[in-house]
Amino acid sequence: MIGKLLRSAFGKKLPEAVDRGAEVDALAARLADAPPPERAQAIAVLTEIDRASAQHHARVLEVLLDFVRRERSKLDVPRGEPGIDVRAALGAIGRRAWVDTETAPLALAGLDLGQCVVAGADLRRADLSGSVVSSCNFLGSKLAGANLRGAILDESLMMAVHLEKADLTDASLRATNLTDAFLHDACLANADLTFTVLVKASVRRADLSGATISGTQLGGADLRCARGLTRAQLGGAETDNLTELPADLA
Repeated sequence: MIGKLLRSAFGKKLPEAVDRGAEVDALAARLADAPPPERAQAIAVLTEIDRASAQHHARVLEVLLDFVRRERSKLDVPRGEPGIDVRAALGAIGRRAWVDTETAPLALAGLDLGQCVVAGADLRRADLSGSVVSSCNFLGSKLAGANLRGAILDESLMMAVHLEKADLTDASLRATNLTDAFLHDACLANADLTFTVLVKASVRRADLSGATISGTQLGGADLRCARGLTRAQLGGAETDNLTELPADLA
């Protein structure tokens, strides 16, 4: 399977039995100079190699992350839509079920990943601090324990996302849809939640100290035991009879 994909990606004959490490290195070089469609093919091959060979997991991840960083740094226009190759790389990174997030969190700090689709991705404990991830599709993704300090997540789709114990200090989530999201024990200190949708979200024990809550939709949200939340903040929010508030604010 891998040999066939490699021949397709490179457009030439390759032996059926080749060194996987050499394949990864060759594909890494291909990512540096091939046109986007061929780079997307190379990423597909890297994904197959990684599924088949545990010993190359770390090297494949390194290649994919280096590629994303390099390509996103070339953008002349901030938050430009990523190409087919970058989207393929991000999808491959997000689907990597083998990542041991307890020991090797993904390092994506400061990247401009705007308008990407990473629905269902496993980004637990990933470092996305200072990143631009606005207008992204994170539907159902796992971001528990992720570092999102200062990240820009404006207008992103984050329904049913897992953000338990995530650090969203100083993050911007303006008009982000977090319906049914799991934010318990998360830190949202000084976060901008203007027009954010938190309908039926679990925000129990989250730290909302200094968070901007204006036009925020909290219908059916569970805010029990939320820390740092004040009546003044709630005055700018939209609640309903299903919204569960901390005992001192109920």
